[in-house]
Amino acid sequence: MNKIFLILIILISWNIIAKEITNEVYVNSNNINYDKKTNIISLGKNSLINYHTTSIKTDSGKVDINNKTIDIKGNFYLNYAGDIMKGNKLKADLNFNEGSAENVNYIFNKNLKINSKIIQKKDEKIIFQDSFFTPCDLEGFFNCPTWSLKVEKTKYSIDEDFFEHFSTFLQVADKKIFYMPYFSHYGTKAPRQKGFLTPTTQLTNEVLGGNIAIPYYLPISAQTDIKITPIIYLEQSLTKYFENELEFRHKIKEGDIKLSLSNFYDRRSQGQVDKGYSFDAEANLNLNKNNNVDINLNYTSNISKYKSDNSSKAANLDSDITLNTYNFINQNDLLATKISGSKALNTNINKSNPYELPSVRYINYIDFKNNLILNNDIKIELVSRNTSSNNLPMKIFRTNLINSFQKNFNFYNNYNLINKLKLNNSFYIIEEGNADTNILSGNSHQIASYFSSEINRVLKVKNNTKIKPRAKIILTNISKGSNLNLNDNSQSLSFNYNNLFQENKYFGSDKKESGSRIVLALEQNYKLSSDFNLDINYGRSYNFEKNKNFMLDIQQDTKFSDHLTELSVLLKNNELRYNSRHDKKTFDLKEDSISYQFRNDKNIFNFNKDLTSDDSYINSNSSHFMTANYTRTINKNSNFNYQTEINLEDKNKAYSQSYELEFYDECSKISLSYTIDNYNDGKLLKPNKTLSINYELDFLSGLDKETKANNLF
Repeated sequence: MNKIFLILIILISWNIIAKEITNEVYVNSNNINYDKKTNIISLGKNSLINYHTTSIKTDSGKVDINNKTIDIKGNFYLNYAGDIMKGNKLKADLNFNEGSAENVNYIFNKNLKINSKIIQKKDEKIIFQDSFFTPCDLEGFFNCPTWSLKVEKTKYSIDEDFFEHFSTFLQVADKKIFYMPYFSHYGTKAPRQKGFLTPTTQLTNEVLGGNIAIPYYLPISAQTDIKITPIIYLEQSLTKYFENELEFRHKIKEGDIKLSLSNFYDRRSQGQVDKGYSFDAEANLNLNKNNNVDINLNYTSNISKYKSDNSSKAANLDSDITLNTYNFINQNDLLATKISGSKALNTNINKSNPYELPSVRYINYIDFKNNLILNNDIKIELVSRNTSSNNLPMKIFRTNLINSFQKNFNFYNNYNLINKLKLNNSFYIIEEGNADTNILSGNSHQIASYFSSEINRVLKVKNNTKIKPRAKIILTNISKGSNLNLNDNSQSLSFNYNNLFQENKYFGSDKKESGSRIVLALEQNYKLSSDFNLDINYGRSYNFEKNKNFMLDIQQDTKFSDHLTELSVLLKNNELRYNSRHDKKTFDLKEDSISYQFRNDKNIFNFNKDLTSDDSYINSNSSHFMTANYTRTINKNSNFNYQTEINLEDKNKAYSQSYELEFYDECSKISLSYTIDNYNDGKLLKPNKTLSINYELDFLSGLDKETKANNLF
């Protein structure tokens, strides 16, 4: 409509007469009659009137300069403060404080389209009679608006940007589907207002039945709001089962605070009442330009709406508070102070959950001249438990200091030499007190030093082929105090091409990789065409001594390690990445990881598979797990999505599957989804199947669901 109006202005600007009637009113016309006695302008064909922020184009009508009114019997085009209107029988004052028109097509706030039989305005109120409202494209997916409102009468308050609709039909594809005797909402210019937000529906839930969630939004102040979401289950009586979710948000100059509470009440079983709830608190606060605090607290009751035996799981409390201090000593360094813990409130289970009270970590990076780099990583921890178990003591005071010096050289036709000295030192004070564990109380230390030197060179065999041989020697020296048998944070293990060249492959600080070794690898890159790129990497390590700790933990009793490969293929729209570990003697597969993605204009397919055999690590169990998801763009207004998680180890059991069909356009979205969850905790967690319908309407000028409310009364 904007473009039409501008074209009209250009067309009528040819051979017209421009006349300044007053210092406020301008008239451009081919035919103009001005009566100086009555001070009335009679407009002719292709007349254009400009008054302040208003422009009117018409072929007939009268303008009363004294009373500043306009009377048009025929058609008119009007642009008032950015709003565009077309209609006939316009009678109004030039300030548009009061007036009326008929058969109006109105573009309001640049997006909302209104067609009204009669429009009347007085002061800050507008009344629309026999109207049609839509934010959608007039020639949309169904060759008509996707959805619209057919309203008998609408009252609009300009000051409040508030619509009230009386006797309304909701139309989808011009078909009436729902009647509302009264309906109200705010526009895009209004501040946040209280009211109901767009509801969502789940048609079928095997455990509890279909439900509808109707959020209610309540702004408390400019910085604070509350959202309450009651969830009503259609097959359950409100006196027997209901759920509620409450969300409180507060924005301050220094950051954001969010509190969430969800609860359910269940007395479906005769003579039994179950009440469960969870509470979450989150905060992100910027104390000043160098200090930031992250707070996360969670409490969950021991009652679950999906469990048949709720006493089997204790209530749980998790906490995590971190203070990040940047530029603490030098530029770009970080001091992180953290308090965290996880506590099962039933003391009979999960008694070994740890608390950090607190932990402090400082990291800095110094780049000296001549390619000399120093990294420092210092961590101090105080960890406590209610009860200890093997390798997990009741109390630990631990410090870990890692200093890493690195010096790089480049010489003789791009030979690269990387020398590194890494000091990884840990000190412990342990308090045990449980005679049934394998841990002793006392003090201990681990002082480890790693000197490594790697040489590599990139060779261009052909124009599009590169080969990079790599060789690295790692010399290790470890001094250890009393054997307190501590392994609190180093139980996670990984051995693949990505960590082959690391001096210490243990993730934590309680164990350090011992034994000197040589690492050899060959990396190859083939650019076979502009659309085809292939990378193949292969490597192994050779330990100077047998039976070193890391080799024993990955179940290898020889000096040579297993065979490690890494493969990457990029072919047009395909991307494949593969990592594998094969046995050093038999070449049996111990581990592999595959990720694949295909993408084009209409399809996106992702596939991931991970396998670990039971002889890969000490005390490990075999696992074989796959995830996949697929998205298909059906057309410009619809998508299909599929996701699955499958345990290939357990007869290809699907842990979860979901199917989703989405329909959308510029003003609405509806999604149909079917989800199957088969996660289990013994026989206590019930599998669930859910068919959901979620819909979003860009209701009247694109309201933000979190800040503007639609009121249904």
